[in-house]
Amino acid sequence: MKKLYYIQDLRQCVGNCVLWWGNPGGYTCNLDKAELFTKEEADRIHKNRDSDIPWLKSDVDECSCRHIDIQLLRKSK
Repeated sequence: MKKLYYIQDLRQCVGNCVLWWGNPGGYTCNLDKAELFTKEEADRIHKNRDSDIPWLKSDVDECSCRHIDIQLLRKSK
C-alpha cells in the first residue's frame, strides 16, 4: 500500500490549526479538503520550498480532532 502525505504550509496557522495544501488548490485547515500526495510528489514539493512540510497521512490522521469553524455556525430559527 502506497504511503500518502499531506503538505503543511509553515508560513501561517489559523488559530492553533495547521494550514494544509487544499484540493483543489488553495489552502485549508479541513483534512477532508486537503490534497494527498505520494512520497515522490511530497519530496519534490518540499525540495522546491522549505516552508512546505510533508506529513505522513497516517500520523496526521492519528492526532486529528473535530472542530467547528465559527464562520459557519448559524442558529436555527
